[in-house]
Amino acid sequence: MHLSRSSNTGSRPVFAVLQSGKNKVTVLATLWKIVVVLDRLGLGNRGVTEKTQVIAVDMPIHYRHSEKELQGLFNDRG
Repeated sequence: MHLSRSSNTGSRPVFAVLQSGKNKVTVLATLWKIVVVLDRLGLGNRGVTEKTQVIAVDMPIHYRHSEKELQGLFNDRG
């Protein structure tokens, strides 16, 4: 297993890249959460209008695992 750290890949900040053989997983440094506040439930996308409140949050990902722990988690999955 190879673990490398990169500050940026293209326009997306990266926390780490885990690679084992042909398998590669890129762990992004942030995660977007989007909340759509619906006034009336049950309408699906018909309930979304130009007045619908949309909240976007860019959440940084902070891992409390060491690199060895991350490697172990990745190896346990195959």
